[in-house]
Amino acid sequence: MEQEKKISLPEGIIMVLLTGSADLFGMFSGAAFAIPVIGQALVIASFLVSLSVWAIIQFWLIMKGVGTQQLWYGGGSILDIFSGGVIPAQTPMILLTIFLANNQKLEAITTGAVKGAVMGVAKGGVAGAVAGATKGAVQEVVK
Repeated sequence: MEQEKKISLPEGIIMVLLTGSADLFGMFSGAAFAIPVIGQALVIASFLVSLSVWAIIQFWLIMKGVGTQQLWYGGGSILDIFSGGVIPAQTPMILLTIFLANNQKLEAITTGAVKGAVMGVAKGGVAGAVAGATKGAVQEVVK
């Protein structure tokens, strides 16, 4: 029996178009930064557009009932927002979020691996992170 997808195809397309537009505007504004006054205004506008798109998508994900998967989008988009939109991170992060939201088992494995890696870093640095990520992912698969 196939599980119902949390984010449908039309919703996903709209989200990707929205974030893709914001990322393209950010790259354009980054390229135009060298133009006096106009370039700096475009970077500020890009920051505001990225922040607005981030808020819209976060609200949309909350209303869809997408739980921990929205943290992937939110965390990755911080890079985009604070770079003034020059680094296009929102589109890849929304694609990852949609993929994880529609594949619950994979999301559980990924979250288990991240939790294990964080615990492993606290115990033993990089080697602990690798061991912890492996252990966390295996525990989620066994469940």
